[in-house]
Amino acid sequence: MGSRGSEIVAGIDFGTTHSGVSWAINGGSKNIRLINNWPDPGAQNASKEKVPSSISYSNGQPQSWGYTVGLNEESFRWIKILLEENHKYATTVEPVKNSNTLLRKVEKTAQDVVADYLKLLWTYTIEDIRKHHPDYEEIFVLRVILTVPAIWSPAAKDRTLQAAKKAGMPEDIQLVTEPEAAALATLKEKADENLLKVGEAFVVVDAGGGTVDLISYEVLGLTPLRLKECAIGSGMLQQFVDDDATFTFAKHIETLVGAPQYRSIKESNRKRMMKDFEFGIKRCFSGSNDPVFSVDLRGVEDDPKNGIVDDTITLNPATLATCFDQVAQRIQKLVADQIADVEERNLSVKAVLLVGGFGESPYLYKRLKACYKTSGIEIMGVRGAFVFTHPMKKITQGTVTDKTRWSSVCRGATLWGLEHPNSDASVAGSHFSHEPSIHNQAPTITSRLSRYSYGMVHNKPYDPSKHLSHEMYRDAKTGRDMARDQMTWLLERVSTLSFLPTAPSFSPLPILGTVAKTMGEGPRMQQMLTTKAG
Repeated sequence: MGSRGSEIVAGIDFGTTHSGVSWAINGGSKNIRLINNWPDPGAQNASKEKVPSSISYSNGQPQSWGYTVGLNEESFRWIKILLEENHKYATTVEPVKNSNTLLRKVEKTAQDVVADYLKLLWTYTIEDIRKHHPDYEEIFVLRVILTVPAIWSPAAKDRTLQAAKKAGMPEDIQLVTEPEAAALATLKEKADENLLKVGEAFVVVDAGGGTVDLISYEVLGLTPLRLKECAIGSGMLQQFVDDDATFTFAKHIETLVGAPQYRSIKESNRKRMMKDFEFGIKRCFSGSNDPVFSVDLRGVEDDPKNGIVDDTITLNPATLATCFDQVAQRIQKLVADQIADVEERNLSVKAVLLVGGFGESPYLYKRLKACYKTSGIEIMGVRGAFVFTHPMKKITQGTVTDKTRWSSVCRGATLWGLEHPNSDASVAGSHFSHEPSIHNQAPTITSRLSRYSYGMVHNKPYDPSKHLSHEMYRDAKTGRDMARDQMTWLLERVSTLSFLPTAPSFSPLPILGTVAKTMGEGPRMQQMLTTKAG
């Protein structure tokens, strides 16, 4: 590291709807600093663990971002989804469709817009680091751990990585999946609370703004905490299903006032209404003994019968429950499937841990609690609760702490970076360094399960008892009959991959023509994904 002998690890959760950042010095106490003072002219919350993943442009240049984007500004929202090429929701779901249309207007690609947003996010992060360490550039090197959804394709992950580099982040960027980061932060916290026991298994549900990811671990040791993955993770796109709570709420309002009147509402007023629902009702509604909830609904005629009076609509609990039912049922199904996978390995699930923005929903908590009340499986959250105070003081709940479910992913990313010091920068052109880690720290997650089978395509001597006749050809040099395009599998799906303190977390196989295979759902079908590593 030259004259700079220490590093700062920054964990960045670039989310679909909101993003979060935390950082820590990789030495000493390794206290994690969570950035929670994002610029917000409206100052709706005194402390905000995340910032909206939105950006607006003027004359082709970034104008506003995060909370500074005005309600009347034409802005990119949920642009992250467009990193998945030809995504089916790019032309069907309104926020993604609007961003896709705006791309043509500003003559940029999704990767360009993501890079611009990440540049603003990173610039603010650097300012935060400089406030605490004015001379950080002379003392520390910077390393970034960037999270991605577990269900993303390799191509989307690579576009995220390239956008981060274009944003001016250090070349030393590593990717980690969102559920693994969330699990690391959450289970470390539960270990600190003495709630874990060796041999127990836990399912972590990361219900975020755009995706729901699940991952499961078995506890191997407590001091220090050691975990191993005990079931292949699963997940789904959440905000982009027609029955998501936010979209169901919007459809309810449209049905209530009529499509013509709903379309006549100013865009800024619609955004304000949805913001009230997203940050207030969605995180406070429990389905029982709730206060009367209401949101601003400006620009429509009074309709006392349906609760619309003086630019405000009062919502009854039964109506709100229908907004949450479908997405809660989908999450219940994912949790049930994940528990079944764990139990197939002869393990018992101790608890389901809820993290992420929607993981703070009391309604989701109560639904899962009722589902498993006789099974002995606990439904648990983490310390702290998200606080929302409406400007009209209609909704107020909770207290703010630095450890809430909403920030689990970015804090877990920082923890992951602290446990996985980069050892390959010192050996150019190599996949990993053979030098021992200077931090000499074993990772908390000691092993994971392979999502794919890896192998190589090559030619073998022809054997009529093993090979098909159309695979045979004669080698011009040797004159031998050969069978072309035969597979040798080097690693089977669901195999355990163990990590050592001095080994890298991931090393691509240096084999051209590597093939990854997965078993699809339903009939026993194989989807072959050919990649090149090296």
